[in-house]
Amino acid sequence: MIVVVWILSFVISTVVVTFHVTALRKAESVLSLLGAAKGWNRRMASTAYILALHWLEVILFGGLYFILVRVMNVGEIVGTTHIRDYFYFSATSYTSLGFGDLYPTGEIRVLAGIEALVGLIMIGWTVAFTFNSVTKHE
Repeated sequence: MIVVVWILSFVISTVVVTFHVTALRKAESVLSLLGAAKGWNRRMASTAYILALHWLEVILFGGLYFILVRVMNVGEIVGTTHIRDYFYFSATSYTSLGFGDLYPTGEIRVLAGIEALVGLIMIGWTVAFTFNSVTKHE
């Protein structure tokens, strides 16, 4: 089963990175459609856009945790009682916050580590995008 987790981790990472790249490339046109040309409006629209982008990525990972644990029985996230706990765990992993109130056991620990790495890279990429976007349009 560990091979399945590695393959799914690679697939979800590829999907998230591709989604992120595509969404950031389309950000200029989306922000223009929102009328966010300069200044405060642009900063607010950019922030809302990238928050939504990251939340969608967290949801993708959370859904995979749910499938791996509840459907495929590959490990466990100790402390989960509701489906929302998988998304909460995903958010703490993606941001590398890791409160520790929920934790993975078994083979899904691989996915948690990979999600932290992917999240760190995506957040760093977003910081560079935001800096570039704001300074270019000031």
